[in-house]
Amino acid sequence: MSRKVKKLMIDTIRTAIESFGPDMLVVDASRVNAITMNRLRLHMAESKINLLTVKNAVAVRALAELGITCAGQVLVGPSAVVFGHDDIVTLSKFMAKCVLENKDLQIRGGIADGHPLNQSDVEALSKSPGRLELISQISGYCLSPGTSLASSIASSYQAVASQVQSVASRDWFR
Repeated sequence: MSRKVKKLMIDTIRTAIESFGPDMLVVDASRVNAITMNRLRLHMAESKINLLTVKNAVAVRALAELGITCAGQVLVGPSAVVFGHDDIVTLSKFMAKCVLENKDLQIRGGIADGHPLNQSDVEALSKSPGRLELISQISGYCLSPGTSLASSIASSYQAVASQVQSVASRDWFR
C-alpha cells in the first residue's frame, strides 16, 4: 500500500472519530454475512452510530494522532470500530443488544476517555445506567433533603392548624 493511500486512510479514520469524541468500541464482525452487516449498519445509522472496518495498524496510527495511545491493546485481529453516540454507556448498551440478536458479532473491547476496556468492562458498562439516567438520579438526590424539609414544615403547620381548629370548635366560651 502506498504512503498516499495510508495517509488518506489515516486521515479518514482520524476525522471520523475526531468528530464524535474519544469513546469507541471494537468489535469482530468478520463472521457476519453481507446481508446481516448491511441491516446492522442501517440499524446503527438510525441511532446515529457508525461502524468502520479498519486495518489495525492504520487505525492505531490514526488514533495515536488523536492522543489515544492504548488502541494497540484493543485492536487485535479483524476489527471494526463502533463510535458516535452521546456516551460510552449508551453505545455499549446498543452493541450488547446487537450482539444478542446476532451471534456472529463479537465485542472485543473499547476505549473510554483514552483508557482501554476489555470485553467484560464493556458488558459491565452495558448494564449500568446511562448519562441521562445518572443526571436524573443525582438531581433527585440533591432535591431530596429540600423536599423532606418542606414536607415536615408543612406537616407541622397542618398539625398546629388542626389543633387550633379543634379548640375553636369546642363550646368553652358559651
